Amino acid sequence: KLVPAEIVAAAAEVAKAGGHTFRTASDRRTVRRLVHINQATLFSDLRNDAVYEEIMTWLRFSAEDARERADGLSAEAMLMPGGLLRFAMTHRALWDAPVIGGEMTSNPIVRKLYLNTMRGVRQLGWLEGPFAKPSDYIEAGRTFMRLWLELTAHGVRLHPFGTVITNPGSHRAFAQEVAADESGDRMAWMLFRFGYSKTPPVAHRRPATSMLVGGAA
Repeated sequence: KLVPAEIVAAAAEVAKAGGHTFRTASDRRTVRRLVHINQATLFSDLRNDAVYEEIMTWLRFSAEDARERADGLSAEAMLMPGGLLRFAMTHRALWDAPVIGGEMTSNPIVRKLYLNTMRGVRQLGWLEGPFAKPSDYIEAGRTFMRLWLELTAHGVRLHPFGTVITNPGSHRAFAQEVAADESGDRMAWMLFRFGYSKTPPVAHRRPATSMLVGGAA
């Protein structure tokens, strides 16, 4: 179901207070198109050796590894079986095999599994605003966390589509689709799905002290 307009408006006020604009889309064509861009981004990134190698250093295929290392991309939090994700990621050539390939020359089985994690998406949101220098990044991060907390206070779940922002081709497609304002120092710097769901798996994170010089590991 859609998030009520008054909750969306409250989130927009949080973004505005930080100097950013919160925009949303709930029409099925736009949502389907953006989910498709998000899906295609994964296959694009897997074809880029440098990006692939970095992704592999951050994947956590088991719940135990995710808890112990408290960082990275947990298979559990991604709603994918760890063993299957490991096989798919360590055999990326299969994703382009012509015998099992389909649309976008990717494995239709893997694509279906990945798309199943996107079932029920009714609404997407994104943030636009200053994003040109370190001080902008810090304020953007603060704004995003405040908006996330605001939505969470109303029982709304949020899941970022980070690689759509960092993949140049996907970013262009996303920005064009939503007519994002990226003039001057502005950028559409965050895209996410939001709505209602069961309690999602925990994405473990290191304590703040581990991020500080002289802090505990």
